[in-house]
Amino acid sequence: MSKNELKIGQVSNRLIKAGEFLLADANRMVLHEPMTRSEQSQSMTPLLSKQRN
Repeated sequence: MSKNELKIGQVSNRLIKAGEFLLADANRMVLHEPMTRSEQSQSMTPLLSKQRN
């Protein structure tokens, strides 16, 4: 194998890995949608009231 073939193999391997990470992130976001700020504050309200007691 020439140096160019090795470089092409390394780049293609990195692209495949990047694609796998992208798919994993997309799946995570579909399964656990990010919360909006208002949803976050609503979900934190019961926790904050328990801490005050």
